[in-house]
Amino acid sequence: MIAEKDNPQGDIFWSSEIIMTLKLKDEEVFQPYISEQAATIPDSYKDKEGYWTGFGGRGRVMIVNKELFDGEEYPDSIYDLTDIKYKDYKKAIPYPMFGTTLTHIYVMSQDWGVDEAVQYFVDAEKNNTLIVDGNSVVRDLVADGEVAFGITDTDDAFLAVENGAPVEVLYLDQDTIGTLIIPNTVGLINGASNADEGKVFIDYILKKETEDKLIELGFIDISLNDTQTDIKFLECDFEKAYENSEEILEKVQNDLVR
Repeated sequence: MIAEKDNPQGDIFWSSEIIMTLKLKDEEVFQPYISEQAATIPDSYKDKEGYWTGFGGRGRVMIVNKELFDGEEYPDSIYDLTDIKYKDYKKAIPYPMFGTTLTHIYVMSQDWGVDEAVQYFVDAEKNNTLIVDGNSVVRDLVADGEVAFGITDTDDAFLAVENGAPVEVLYLDQDTIGTLIIPNTVGLINGASNADEGKVFIDYILKKETEDKLIELGFIDISLNDTQTDIKFLECDFEKAYENSEEILEKVQNDLVR
């Protein structure tokens, strides 16, 4: 799309993540469009100038093996992976070089700074946490009882529940900062030959009713357009977090030796 931006071959861009969307905005692939359907979407999950808009997606969650926490309070905070009280429990989190965990560390760096965000993974590893190759690996390790708990995404965690695994799924930090939602994103391509039709599609995809259909189909897990939701969303600035991307990647490669 970057190579084709002077002669675009499409009208809209729809992604199930946000990092590439931010890169494409930097490359001036999008033109602004603010849909009326985006009015109830939290500000953290849409570009204020309309270059991209987030809608339903996946949430970052703690997946816990209930058989290993009989009668105990389940861990439900991102900080529990580094808490000494859980030292004796084996835990897991994905390696933050790709996927939603990469997005998560970008967002962590916004408030914590790059050094502290990467240090979190170092400290978690020292606290008996496995750094593994992806969210599905965390899910399977917890479901099989090889680790007690770990951080993953809702789509992977809910699949374990559907398959009958003895697990509990908890949204992160509901009593404090809230949980990060990894949104789908949509943007109108700059120079689109069917811009009016593209706007109509964006309006449609951002409707609460469309999100509900996508949830029913299992494509997304969480609506960003639901003003009645009980889920506390983490407030963040994805674009500010993305500014640290190159520094974070370099530091992860240097500090998290595999």
